[in-house]
Amino acid sequence: MPVLVILFGPVIFSKDKTEYLMRKNKYVDPGIGLILRGRGTKKLTKKGHTMIGKYFVIALRRTFGDKTFSLINLIGLSISMASVILIMVFVSNELTFDTFHKNSDRIFRVLRETESLAGAPQISPGTSGMLGQSLVADIPEIEKVTRFFKIGKNWATNEEKGFFVAVCAVDQEFLQIFSFPLKIGDPTTALKDKFSVVITEETAEKFFANENPIGKTISVDGRYFGGDYFVSGVVKDIPRNSSLHFDILTSTVHNEIPLTAWERWQPDTSWRPIQTFVMLSDAASPKNIDTKLQDLLNRYMGPDVSERNRYMLQPIERMYLYSDLEYGIRGGGDITYVYIFSAIAIFIVLIASFNFVNLSIARSSARLKEIGVRKTVGAHKSSLIFQFIAEAVFMAFCSSLLAFCIVEISLPYLDNYINQEGKLEFSGHLLFVITFLTALVIGTLSGLYPALFLASFHPVQILRRELQFNNSGKWLRNGSLIFQFAASVVLIISTIIVYEQMAFIQNKALGFDKEHIVVLPLFTTDRSLNERYRVIKQEFLKHPNVTSASASNSTIAWFGGAFHTVYPEGFQGSEWQMRILGVDEDFIDLYGITLSKGRNFSVDIPGDATDAYILNETAVEQLGWQNPIGKQFEWAYWERKGIVIGIVEDFHNRSLKEPIRPIALCMWQPKYNLLSLKIRGENIKDTMAFLEDQWSRFIPDKPFEAAFLDEHLNQLYQNDIKFGRIFGVFALLAIFIACLGMLGMVSYALERRTKELGIRKILGASAWHIIVLIFSEFFGILVVANLFAWLIAFLLMDNWLLSFAYRIELSPHTFALGTLFAIAITFATVAWHLIQAASKNPIDEIRYE
Repeated sequence: MPVLVILFGPVIFSKDKTEYLMRKNKYVDPGIGLILRGRGTKKLTKKGHTMIGKYFVIALRRTFGDKTFSLINLIGLSISMASVILIMVFVSNELTFDTFHKNSDRIFRVLRETESLAGAPQISPGTSGMLGQSLVADIPEIEKVTRFFKIGKNWATNEEKGFFVAVCAVDQEFLQIFSFPLKIGDPTTALKDKFSVVITEETAEKFFANENPIGKTISVDGRYFGGDYFVSGVVKDIPRNSSLHFDILTSTVHNEIPLTAWERWQPDTSWRPIQTFVMLSDAASPKNIDTKLQDLLNRYMGPDVSERNRYMLQPIERMYLYSDLEYGIRGGGDITYVYIFSAIAIFIVLIASFNFVNLSIARSSARLKEIGVRKTVGAHKSSLIFQFIAEAVFMAFCSSLLAFCIVEISLPYLDNYINQEGKLEFSGHLLFVITFLTALVIGTLSGLYPALFLASFHPVQILRRELQFNNSGKWLRNGSLIFQFAASVVLIISTIIVYEQMAFIQNKALGFDKEHIVVLPLFTTDRSLNERYRVIKQEFLKHPNVTSASASNSTIAWFGGAFHTVYPEGFQGSEWQMRILGVDEDFIDLYGITLSKGRNFSVDIPGDATDAYILNETAVEQLGWQNPIGKQFEWAYWERKGIVIGIVEDFHNRSLKEPIRPIALCMWQPKYNLLSLKIRGENIKDTMAFLEDQWSRFIPDKPFEAAFLDEHLNQLYQNDIKFGRIFGVFALLAIFIACLGMLGMVSYALERRTKELGIRKILGASAWHIIVLIFSEFFGILVVANLFAWLIAFLLMDNWLLSFAYRIELSPHTFALGTLFAIAITFATVAWHLIQAASKNPIDEIRYE
């Protein structure tokens, strides 16, 4: 008897054998690619799992049989899955910040909002030091309270080893509220004794290597936490996804300056470096607590203060992602970026799935004979559907293996590329499981429609060539093409706008000179040098490449001055909150700030050191002063009364995300922390070596620290720069995947119109005419896609730009450029395919069937 063979090639079948198998209803689908001989067929019908295995054998054969089709699908699916997994890792890292604490849902940070006549209310995480004790005593719903006091880095030593470390003052309850487990020590008693400290594992390794650190001494040199401490505990290293970071914890605050903040109510100053955290009882309501906080404020600081101030609770789980959005406080992350990247991940998954569907349908005509024959000889529709889904799942699993490799290789590079604080972490086993689950879902969903589409054809129509499938699933193909092209245009336009905004920030006139300015924390590192700041400046000016020097308590892009309460002339009955920046007589000239009225500070006028102020134009405008020179001005906290001697043009002393606010400059020598140096642009290496030598001369026992102002300015936009980088990478990947989809659609269009194109060529149509004809088929779709894309891109980017007080304007040229760029990429993707089709011999095209 002739042998029935279907091996993705010629179909040879026996009528008698077929009729027998169909009549007995025991037919084994010949599509499994087996050579059926006699009774071997009946054996295969006994176990369904054998058939399932053979479906995957067919999938393997088809994968290697149609290499071009398989390669396009493999590349598209693997890149899309890898991109989605990488985005999932990034988003997961962002969303898990501060959630590792056992009672994270009950832990809140206390914020203070202060109203002012000078602009919008200011919200700060800083609170009065006495607040914590009052909360426990007056509000029973609060179980525990701890303060958290951290200022910069401190130099710490043990014998001959020295390092800069973050020393933080906290209450004893800190380790009971937060889940920072101790490797050595008892969290309830570790901070009980005076001058006891708890250090991290990393700090213990630095100072003591493999020795037991308990009882060992660490000496801290600093104006806030200076002193000798003994180690009473070692905490495990701080998790990457923590907003609170420290190297050393102590509950001992003994120096005069920090004690003023630690043990006082502070109604009239913004220098509140202490954050207060509370843990509520299970039944407590945060809203009710907010009301009681206002009563407490009125009780301890009086009705005048409570009228213009209020406390509020912020969940610790929202500190990292929502601080900027909800309160205008820099939190480290931004939930907007989480939403955007999650949307990109969804786009990529949908684009890849649509690509697979379109490419499968585009190749459908190549399988019509196979489908027709298999249906004729008795294949059930369900078996065909399962066959095609199996092929899709098999391709998705192959892609997942490649995707997993891509993720493993690229994850460290992504980490370095975005400068993530702490490493991007994800369990390898969990990553593997998610990869394969993603493959199963994408494979099943992507293969379902082609399976239903192909299995629905009637065998008689197929074999008689009466099949009309030009419009089958047209709505899905066109819809998917609109979605893919719209997504590509949105991503291109958004990428252009992000980079335009970043360029705008870097090139905008800031009202000061930011180039070639080096800032040294000289006086912070050694407070004894402060009194000799003029002498020290002269020593640094001895190098010919150092053109000017200035001392200040803060400077532009560091803190830009702190908010303080002031009493300007004519407003003695009202309080103003205004930034105060302590500077010396050379600050304005060094930074190139323009003096528009009056004069600069002078060392020849003794009163300038104690009672002179220079305001910016915004301050004068808001005060409504017509003749500001000579006006009385009082700084409430320091009881420093004086007069205005000059006005400077507005300059951006903070991020461009904030509008220019009123600021007052004054000479404040006791608080000078930083030394700013203006250097020449040539021989920078030699100049920096000189600065390091001078540092070692004045501070021989501590390492050299220096920062360029322009680089420090860029750190203000670290999240936005990180966003732009990640956005650009994944936008390019999404566009690449979408181009594969366009290639599939063009392939489908060419295949279903093969005979038509051959006839057109015989009748005289040129190759260019054929190319225009095919491409024009997609013109209407591209127009519709662009309408959606422009709207989505506008809403998305306009919302993102709202976070900047100074921003670019969205221009139609940008949107048009994005569209042209997308069209160019699309055409470049399919051009070779179109040219090849237009150049074929028309005779071959007419008889291609």
